[in-house]
Amino acid sequence: MEVTVLVNRINAEGTEYCHDEDYIRPLGGNTPIAAQAIYTDNSVLSAIAVTAHLDKTVIFLGDQLGHLKKLWVLSPSEAVLYEEVAMLSGDPRPVARNGITFSPDKNFIYFMTERKIHKIPVEDCSTHTTCEDCLGVGNGVGDPYCGWCSLQKKCTRRSQTECAGSADPSNLRWLGNLDQCIAILSVEPPNTPSTRTQELTLTTRGLPQLDPTTSFMYMCKFGDLPQPATVVFTTTTSSVRCLTPPIHQLPSTVQGVLMVTLSLHSTETNKLIVNTTFDFYDCSAFDSCTQCVADYLCNWCVFENRCMGNASSCIASAVIVGQQVQIDTDMKGKDYCPRIEDTPEILIPAGEPEFQLLTVNVARLPVMSGYTCVLRHKEWATEKTTAGIVLSDTQILCAYMKYNYIMDEKVLIADLQIRGSSFVLDNPTMLTVTLYKCGVKRTNCGKCLLADAKFSCGWCKPSQMCSITTACTDRQGWLSGQDLCPDPHITSFSPTSGHVAGGTRVIIEGYNLGQAASDIKQVTVAGMPCQTIEYKRAERIVCMTDASTAGAASDPVVVMIGRDEPIEKYEVTTMEKHFSFVVPIITGVHPLLGPMAGGSKVTLTGKGLNAGRSRSITVAGIPCNITEPTNLSADVSSCVTSASTGLIQGPIVMIFDLVGTAVSSSNFSYTENPVITMQEREQTILSGGLDLPITGIYLDVVQEPKMRFRIERTRQFIRPKRQADQQLVSTITTKCIINHPASMTCKSPNLKSPELANAFTFDDSTSPPSFFLQRSNIFFVMDAVTIPSSKDFQVFVDPEYFMFDKTETVAYMERRILEIKGRYINATYREGDVIVKVGNLSCRSLMMQPEKADSLSCEAPEHEAGQTYDVVVHHGNVVVKVGRLEYLSEGLPWPLIVGTACGATLILLILLFIICIWRRISANEHLFKKMETQRDEMEMRAMLEYKDAFAEQQITVLTVSSDVEGSGIPFRDYRDYAARLLFPENPSHPVLGEIPIVRENISGTKRNDLEKGLVQFGNLISNHIFLAIFVRTLGSQKTLALRDLNNIASLLVIALHNKMEFLTQNMKFLLQEHIKLCMKEGEPQQLLRRSEAVVEKLVSHWLSILMYDSLKDNMGKPLFHLFYAIKQQIDKGPVDVVTGEARYGLSEIKVMRKQIDFKTLNIYATSWDITSEPIQLKVLDCDTISQTKDKILDAIYKSCPFSKRPTRDELDLEWSDRPDGPSSMILLDDDGRGRCDGEWKRINTLAHYQVPDGATLRLVRALPNIPARQHGLGTAQSPATSASPMIDQEKGVKCWHLVKQADSGSISKGERDQKMMAEICLPRLLTTKGILQQFVDELLETIFNGESDVPLAVKYLFDFLDEQATSRSITNSDVAHAWKSNYLQLQFWVNLIMNPTILFDINKTDTVDACVSIIGQTLIDSCSVAEQHLTKDSPYNKLLYAKDIPQYKQWVVKYYKDISDMASVSDQDMSAMLAAHTNRYQNEFQPLNALNELYFCYACVFKSEILQSLDEDNEAQKQGLRDKLEDIFRLMADSA
Repeated sequence: MEVTVLVNRINAEGTEYCHDEDYIRPLGGNTPIAAQAIYTDNSVLSAIAVTAHLDKTVIFLGDQLGHLKKLWVLSPSEAVLYEEVAMLSGDPRPVARNGITFSPDKNFIYFMTERKIHKIPVEDCSTHTTCEDCLGVGNGVGDPYCGWCSLQKKCTRRSQTECAGSADPSNLRWLGNLDQCIAILSVEPPNTPSTRTQELTLTTRGLPQLDPTTSFMYMCKFGDLPQPATVVFTTTTSSVRCLTPPIHQLPSTVQGVLMVTLSLHSTETNKLIVNTTFDFYDCSAFDSCTQCVADYLCNWCVFENRCMGNASSCIASAVIVGQQVQIDTDMKGKDYCPRIEDTPEILIPAGEPEFQLLTVNVARLPVMSGYTCVLRHKEWATEKTTAGIVLSDTQILCAYMKYNYIMDEKVLIADLQIRGSSFVLDNPTMLTVTLYKCGVKRTNCGKCLLADAKFSCGWCKPSQMCSITTACTDRQGWLSGQDLCPDPHITSFSPTSGHVAGGTRVIIEGYNLGQAASDIKQVTVAGMPCQTIEYKRAERIVCMTDASTAGAASDPVVVMIGRDEPIEKYEVTTMEKHFSFVVPIITGVHPLLGPMAGGSKVTLTGKGLNAGRSRSITVAGIPCNITEPTNLSADVSSCVTSASTGLIQGPIVMIFDLVGTAVSSSNFSYTENPVITMQEREQTILSGGLDLPITGIYLDVVQEPKMRFRIERTRQFIRPKRQADQQLVSTITTKCIINHPASMTCKSPNLKSPELANAFTFDDSTSPPSFFLQRSNIFFVMDAVTIPSSKDFQVFVDPEYFMFDKTETVAYMERRILEIKGRYINATYREGDVIVKVGNLSCRSLMMQPEKADSLSCEAPEHEAGQTYDVVVHHGNVVVKVGRLEYLSEGLPWPLIVGTACGATLILLILLFIICIWRRISANEHLFKKMETQRDEMEMRAMLEYKDAFAEQQITVLTVSSDVEGSGIPFRDYRDYAARLLFPENPSHPVLGEIPIVRENISGTKRNDLEKGLVQFGNLISNHIFLAIFVRTLGSQKTLALRDLNNIASLLVIALHNKMEFLTQNMKFLLQEHIKLCMKEGEPQQLLRRSEAVVEKLVSHWLSILMYDSLKDNMGKPLFHLFYAIKQQIDKGPVDVVTGEARYGLSEIKVMRKQIDFKTLNIYATSWDITSEPIQLKVLDCDTISQTKDKILDAIYKSCPFSKRPTRDELDLEWSDRPDGPSSMILLDDDGRGRCDGEWKRINTLAHYQVPDGATLRLVRALPNIPARQHGLGTAQSPATSASPMIDQEKGVKCWHLVKQADSGSISKGERDQKMMAEICLPRLLTTKGILQQFVDELLETIFNGESDVPLAVKYLFDFLDEQATSRSITNSDVAHAWKSNYLQLQFWVNLIMNPTILFDINKTDTVDACVSIIGQTLIDSCSVAEQHLTKDSPYNKLLYAKDIPQYKQWVVKYYKDISDMASVSDQDMSAMLAAHTNRYQNEFQPLNALNELYFCYACVFKSEILQSLDEDNEAQKQGLRDKLEDIFRLMADSA
């Protein structure tokens, strides 16, 4: 039954039958069927398909490697393979059995493998572009489907639709054999003179016939010049005849020849069919015999020295006939040309005293005498000539001559010419003369001996010059060839460091470094042997370091050179610069996340990262390409990650010279690639600059997100006509800003650049006109991930804004609404797109007017009255000035008139009242005179006060300036600075301890378990989700005071100090959330004003610690100078040691209101070291003994930190040259002898002891057993911290120094009369201000200098604040101004000015503190955007700098603008700065101690609140953060 079925099927299908049924068993028999193989293949075939194409049979085979093989059956006994295609390259899989079948139209085959079905065309003719490629497939076999359509010049199938006329093979329009390809076989004549027209005959092969019934024809083209052609067709070849172009149309020849392209064109298809080259020539343009007679119909006239087509006018016996001229003569061709023959290279030493001669080989000399040798060079003004003597008919001798040249070149090549009386010998071999100087650029022996041996240069030891042997006076001291040069020297080596594991190729450069590798006896680097592996004679040694047995070491590079002499005669050269063996370490990695597609720039920080010659980096085992392999820093290196196949993580490994390694302690994780999920905006304007909100996932793993727009345009050519238009592509890239892992903002492109002019076609049917950028040309470039846009972008023409009809005005104190009209505004308008600026301030409440199309309205900002400002509209990148706005001055309102009238009436009443009083006073003249006397005394006192103030201001400013410049600056180190900044109430906080607080008894937890738990808690803090929840939760606790919030922020800074990049990114995230909260509460300007949030404290601390280097480098100097100037000025006048009141100061509270008579004493002071030289200084006779000791200590320890010098209580003051009594005397504030006046006791001064001018005082170690010390104060505190009297040990006795307290009833009336009104003392404030003005200005200029090096942290923070203001549509520039001022000025500079002890190791008294507080308040007022309205009743501290503050405000505005105009700080630059900061100060703190306090004082206390917050956060749930925190709680509790 099965056999019957099979037979019936075979009969039905005929030749198409293919056996594919395994169940039909009986196919076969006992009798074999004989057959002959037509093709043999070594692979295992699994599929076959056969088809017929025209008169050809084609077989398709598939094998077990997934290859498709195409066979052409040439005969019943032969088939050839013409193409083989690997369908599954790189993943070979077998073709399914019987896995090839044809499509119904037989134009495709279906090729089936285990997993795929491929649809493949049976031919790919169109991929071949030439006839040879088309018909030469398969080593000349050809593709049975393909042929060359000669008129269309393309490879096609043989069909009328693809190639017209292909049905008739005789017309050669469709060629099927390789030997039929069109070619020009010959051109007769092969060239022609350019002076006449010539008919050419071209013999061609395969030229297709044109339709005789049409007017189509062939054209000969000479370059771009067409000429009609006549064609005679034959079976195999065709003959084409055409004339050369007219003479006047041909371009000029170049050196006698014009080579053009001779081509045949068909007018039927207007295509070039075939081409060759053709020469036009001009005999008269050839200037040498050889060129003249070689290839063209030209003759050379020897004695006329010219080439001619017709030489009948020349001397017949001296005519060389051209090779192509059809004349029989003995003198024909270039072999008969008089010429210079091959001659050995001619070398002449230049500048030598000896005469030189040279011999030249010649041939075919026309005469035997009268020659001249000529040397020429382009740099020579004249030729060098000498007589040429004929030695024989084959040689000429150029006579003796001295040769020289002045160019600083080793070798100079001069052209040689031999001239006869009227002719010049040809120089076909271009023979030249080489002049050389051994001494040029060969300054040492090694370079000299490297000269080519042909120059015979050597080193002359007596003259220390490179010369020829005859120029050296001592032939024994002349070194040459392989002689060993003395005095070897190393000039450089690289690299300068290598891994201790060795394997570093060290390249040593120098001179006189031997003549052969065997001369290098020994090389050592850093004391270790270095094996020579490469050698360049005399100049370079390359050696490979061994492993350093001494570990990290640094020593010079030493090379020992010698030959077979004893070792003590070896030459040794040493490079003093050291080579270092180092142990590279990686201390930091940023970032630790990146997309699987790669492209992330990973920055490594550490030490020794530039060691060795070659370095490579792997990230999680995947190669990472180093960005600057030739310019590495020892501290920072970076690389760009490669693609990963999965979500893997692993350490960063840096490999040095294939041997040494450094491994990071942290792992890098490959994350999912970023995905764009939505584009919220698809319309923009031509000039661009509009925000494009983008949402997606995993966006935060991208470092440099960009948006790329591909613009295609056509560039058209006018000539030559046959050249097609060219497609030009421009690419515009805009930067994007990551706002959140799920969102970012990009900028639309500026398409209005000149190069894109006329590139777009606008659709005028839309309003406004627009065009579309196709989504296929828009991409998001996310590091190595490129994501195509999901939407087309509609681009509208730019909006237009109309000018105001006139200058608009704003009345005084009026709320003015501006209306700005235009066209095409509302088409793309979104809130935040447009900013209207009046002057430098932005309009408020900007909105579209719904009732008016294309019209904007906004509220004009407040400006100074009486001024006019430009009104400028910013719409994306469109900036248009629309007019000017005038702010009118205040008028004279009627209330003022009424008030004036009332005031005049009141004054009249007062005058009447005064007259009445005067009448009463006149009755008592004696009393009046007494009051007048008192008034005169007060006026005189005030006059003296003003006079003294004026004189002091003019004199003192110079002395203070000189004192300040001579002082040193006692900066605190970074740890001390940070401690006083972060923990002002406890500068000795445990986080600063050398040993972490991990003792056995902390909370009952064992040391090891505690360390483990704290490390895990630190890892949790390093999770940005947990950190945000932790900070938010603690910040919301009402039971925590501001002190606790500040402590939390400080502890977080310490805990994350070694992860500054992580801290920075999370600080930005938290601040972004906080700004959003402030916006909701309607108080955006109060951000950081009160510092009531943890994140505000965190930002303040972050900025402060990053400012340390800038403070120490330059910004801290003017602050110290100001402090020192204040102290010096205060010390120049009396200072009450009890009350702190002083003659000089800036605060009215601390101004001394009593006139104190004092005298300045010039004294000599020494310390207890009697060998030290006395120093001279100024003190006041009213100074207490303690004050005098302070001034002496300040003078002796001028540049010493305050904490490093002895205290005043440790010392006594000895008057060592007392004129009467004992020779020395100890001076005390209270010596027990009592200067009491009732309840008051006065503290001793220098005047009390009658210390004279010029006295010598010495500081000595304090002796506690001095009797006088037992009865008195010993040392007074200076100054007191309050105005209360200082109580002595004796009950009821009050101590005073210069001023008794006014509230004491025991002060007599006379003493009270000496007290002055505060207003009379105010000139002293002005005096002090004038003296300190230059120091205040210097400080503020330094703070507000935006043109010098602005700290990166400031620029980075300001840009972030500007971005936040922009993204939240805050058009009021005062808000961003307030943010910047609150962060930088209020929280940093004001704090630093008022507390200089944070930065400097100094002693700050309360008197100085009152002064710096005034300056701090001045800085606050300068940064405020609110105008100050001051009156005569305003506080003095406000009035003191009132006239300066407007100028300071201008400085602030300009400073913020300069920073805004600076180029943005890239994330890479910021990361590098943060990494460098971390690396520099990474060992200053104990993070575990900070974590310990965070855990026990806050995490444990608010455990339930934190856990609840983790439960409520979706991302925290995904990461299992609650479980991780509970594990930590459990670990700490279980180990108790």
